[in-house]
Amino acid sequence: MSAKVFFSNLWKAVYKNPRNRLKEERFLKKRRAFVDSIKQLPTEFDREIVVIRTDDIGDYILFRNSLELLRKAKPGYKITLIGHALWQPIAEGWDSDFADEFIWLQKGRFLKEEDYAQQFLREISAKRPELVIAPSYSRSTFIDGVIARLLPAKEKYCWQRNDREVRQWLRNYCDADFTHTKPIPDGLHEFGLNTRFMEWVTGQAAELVKPIIDAKKLPSITGLSQQYVVLFAGAAAKRKRWGTEKFAQVADYIAAKYGLQCVVCGSKGDGALADEIISNAKNKSSIVNYTGQTDLLQLATVLNGSQLIITNDTSAAHYAAALGKSTIALLNGNSYGRFFPYPAALHPNVKAIYPPAVTNPPYDWVGMGDIQSISITTVIKEVDLFLEG
Repeated sequence: MSAKVFFSNLWKAVYKNPRNRLKEERFLKKRRAFVDSIKQLPTEFDREIVVIRTDDIGDYILFRNSLELLRKAKPGYKITLIGHALWQPIAEGWDSDFADEFIWLQKGRFLKEEDYAQQFLREISAKRPELVIAPSYSRSTFIDGVIARLLPAKEKYCWQRNDREVRQWLRNYCDADFTHTKPIPDGLHEFGLNTRFMEWVTGQAAELVKPIIDAKKLPSITGLSQQYVVLFAGAAAKRKRWGTEKFAQVADYIAAKYGLQCVVCGSKGDGALADEIISNAKNKSSIVNYTGQTDLLQLATVLNGSQLIITNDTSAAHYAAALGKSTIALLNGNSYGRFFPYPAALHPNVKAIYPPAVTNPPYDWVGMGDIQSISITTVIKEVDLFLEG
């Protein structure tokens, strides 16, 4: 099935389905009505800035350095970060100097469990910040938007979304609860978008030129003493996963030519993919299954010690870029330009490989190519360039 046909069917099934549309709108109206019933209307505000950022790990990796800019630009303000509980260890482990309070949201429960959502909203309803910012390019109106509506700040900043939201009915809600909106500039990598947003909010030029993870803050680990290459076979969706049999052949090539181990990393849920790689490999002893054995901070340590990282479209590539590590990212082309390819100024050694049919797509492309059409030969050529270079 071509990408065009796939997205046409998706549009018919979701966005043009009146039943789904009405269900979503009823849900949003119910949440907004609850917020209005508990919302305070203060006449005085606290010297507090609330940052709402509830997207995923890679998104936060590309945003987190902007918190330092906010801290420097707004001395004397309490900075509160409302974030996705998934990346709690990263924020609390690395960024506690730039946020005074962390409030963690379980996104799945917030969307599915009314009791949880109402309890969460009640717990933050007493806040009276002067400033609320929602810096996510693809923020959720059902989550970030609802939270922003609740908080009675003097000023609320966000990227303008009402011209980009594909669901026409939702455009009326996207920006409604913000006092300041700004059109999203096309062509910028996500890190650049985050930096540009914070410059707009603070009125100060950023000194940030690339994402950085301070290696001094990484925890120590044991068990990986020899040189190795890291493999990430998982991804959020199957259409973003290169075949495990292909990873196995690349691992065999690396072991035979360079004598290096391959360490397969990922979550516990990626364990079956690691087993498939080992099962398909000829040199099974050269592959170490590390899936589910590291937390998010330890993972950074594993990546930092590697000679090369080969990954699907996962947060690992953004970790690697922030650590300055050589990386091969295997991609289907979706959201082209926003996250990949990495501009050389951000990191010259992140090589993005796309299916042959994906040639110069438009910025933030919603289509996709067949990731399985990326050949083993193409990947091995890049492996040689990195490991021989």
